[in-house]
Amino acid sequence: MANAEEHGEADFKRDDKNGADTTQLENGQAPEPEKKKRGKPKDPLAPPKPKSGYQQFAGEARERLKQERPELLSDLSGMGKAIAEEWQKVPDGKKAVLQEQYEKEMAIWSQSGLHTNSLLVTKSSLKLKLIGLTLAPAKNFKKK
Repeated sequence: MANAEEHGEADFKRDDKNGADTTQLENGQAPEPEKKKRGKPKDPLAPPKPKSGYQQFAGEARERLKQERPELLSDLSGMGKAIAEEWQKVPDGKKAVLQEQYEKEMAIWSQSGLHTNSLLVTKSSLKLKLIGLTLAPAKNFKKK
């Protein structure tokens, strides 16, 4: 058997008496296994969910507070409290306008259907959704 250096495996060593492949680094640590991802796969091309009125306000206020109060840059809880204080000062009329805008955007987003797990949607059904048609489900489909 050729030595490990000839095959570019100088940093690894085999350490198993039964011949099983248990690759370890020279410092004795095993390479970290790849973590299994939880939940449904997300489509990177799916449209983002609309931001609520508070989220819209907080994004604008955060940028403004970074300029006005630079000491909050390193204080995450202080930034959150400052944004909450600013939100309390916002008149109810402006909050209602932001809420209405959010509801309109949310209705469009949820009706589009493109935010659902579109990784599992076929190209033909996606094209039909884009032009406003839908596929009818199979009538005689039985689960086995």
